[in-house]
Formats: sequence, C-alpha cells, structure tokens
Amino acid sequence: MRLWDWALNLFAGPDEEGELIELPQSTRGEAGREGELRLELSRPPQINVLVARPTLDQGVPTDDLNYYIDRLRSGCQVIVNLSELAAHDPERARRIYDQLEGARIALEGKSVEIGHQVYLFAPPGTEIELDEPPPAV
Repeated sequence: MRLWDWALNLFAGPDEEGELIELPQSTRGEAGREGELRLELSRPPQINVLVARPTLDQGVPTDDLNYYIDRLRSGCQVIVNLSELAAHDPERARRIYDQLEGARIALEGKSVEIGHQVYLFAPPGTEIELDEPPPAV
C-alpha cells in the first residue's frame, strides 16, 4: 500500500479487511530491522436508545416493563413518555415511573425528566447534559 493510499484510508475509514492499517515497509524499528508500524482505529461506541410510549389501551404489562429494565441493564438508554397515560391513569403512570426509577437506582444509573412526564433513564457511565433546566415538578 502506498503512503497516499494509507493517508486516504486514514481519513476515509478502515480498510476492507478490518480496522488495522499497515504503513509502508520502509519504516525501521529501533534495532534497525525492517519494522511494521500499525495504527489501530477505534470506532465510537454504538449508543442504543429505546423510546417507549405506554398508552391506556395498551398499558404496560409486567413483561414489557421487564423488557425496559432489561434494556437499561444491558446499557441501553430508555426514554419513556408517560404524558398520555398520566392524563388518563396517573396511578399506573406513577407505578411505571417508580419501577423504572428503582431499577435505575439499583444499577447506579441516572435519570432526568426531559419534558412533561417524559423521562430519560440512562445506564451507569452515561453523562446527561441538558441545555436548559428540567421542567418544574
């Protein structure tokens, strides 16, 4: 691979075989032998987000709620919009929020209200930055 091809691959992405790009063989190691310098490119981690909007007609069966909690446990961010459900059945909406919040606390994650009755639950290691303060409760 020529140096020009290597530079193009560096900015265009990894080569077809994988994420390692080899420099031309003209580089020499410390001992003066022909060496090979490798540059490992890392990709940004994939971010998974589950958006849930439980409604009165579908409700949230226990297994769906367990699915939301399992997704949070697996590192997925979960956004739950409870506004429609809270308008018709505030007690059910509160129970869903309480169970997700309990799971978040157990996992040592983070949560924030990002809109009226819309909550973001994030796994540990996630930084949440809001450009405006959350709505008053």
